[in-house]
Amino acid sequence: MLADLCRRDLVPELWVPTVDERANRERVRRRTHLVRLRTSATNRIFGLLTQWGMRRSLKALRAPDALEDLVKEGVPAVWRQSIGTLLALIADLDAQIKPLEKELRVHARQDERAKLLMTIPGIAELLGLTFACEIGDVTRFPTACKLVGYSGLTPRITQSGVSSRIGQITRQVPRRCAGPPSRRPNRPTVRPAPGIGCGLRSRPATAAKPTRPKPRSPAKS
Repeated sequence: MLADLCRRDLVPELWVPTVDERANRERVRRRTHLVRLRTSATNRIFGLLTQWGMRRSLKALRAPDALEDLVKEGVPAVWRQSIGTLLALIADLDAQIKPLEKELRVHARQDERAKLLMTIPGIAELLGLTFACEIGDVTRFPTACKLVGYSGLTPRITQSGVSSRIGQITRQVPRRCAGPPSRRPNRPTVRPAPGIGCGLRSRPATAAKPTRPKPRSPAKS
């Protein structure tokens, strides 16, 4: 049966990227993994400081006397050691990411598809090369909807009766073209103190609806 399907050309041909395509794709995914590890370590530092009611940017924590200031603020030694370990991990990740990004920019300037994508505002070398490597040969997609579905950027649609709502990106396939942010967070996000209004949002005050006086019934004689 399989031989007959191939003879009649009823089986679609599978596209296989070249070795160079797979090499660039592996470089991009390696950077993605390292950036996610760096972001995770940075967010953990902010979480440790939040436990003691403190907010420090990553730049301030990298100062030579930053850990000594934490002693003055009353942060115990266990938390200071965790922060110091995470800072060393971030420094090591930066040392590995920097030469990798330099190498990727060279490959992006040599890729015709990436150079064409970089003409779009907001797309630089790294993101353009990510699109080019993950999509590959764009002519293998018959429609734009097929390309969007392959990239994993299709929004979730919830329909019920006459209502239709477009939600977040579906997770049915990996988001191949959604690369990590090129910048790491340089300041912690604002978080509420534990036990004080966690997860609550203040609702905006709404104006009171004007009340209409009820019509009076005519007096009986």
